[in-house]
Amino acid sequence: MKRPRNHTIAAVIQFAASVFSVVTGAQALMPGSSIAEVIPFPVLLLGFALGAIGLVSAYGIWQNQRWGVILTIFIRALDGLSAAPGILFAPNPMLKTMASLGVVISIAVIALLLWPKPRPVTA
Repeated sequence: MKRPRNHTIAAVIQFAASVFSVVTGAQALMPGSSIAEVIPFPVLLLGFALGAIGLVSAYGIWQNQRWGVILTIFIRALDGLSAAPGILFAPNPMLKTMASLGVVISIAVIALLLWPKPRPVTA
């Protein structure tokens, strides 16, 4: 199975971002979490759900499946859009940095997946 290099890189980034979202989302959704007081509950829940589905989409990209690419683009678009308001309105610099990083990762993964595949050279 030959997958394009940019898809391999996108799958690894998607997997890492999804694991981070699931782990931090699970911690933030626990009762008594200090981050749950700062970030609205629906945003935390959306981040956790997108992280869980993102693990499936990373597997789809890794297996060179078209559905994995489509699902990842959809997930990254939603994740980037949900993180964008945090760039301006997050209450502290750490959360602003995390929101900025979320948007940058989303743009990078989408760009890697949409990058055209190289065509063979014909003589």
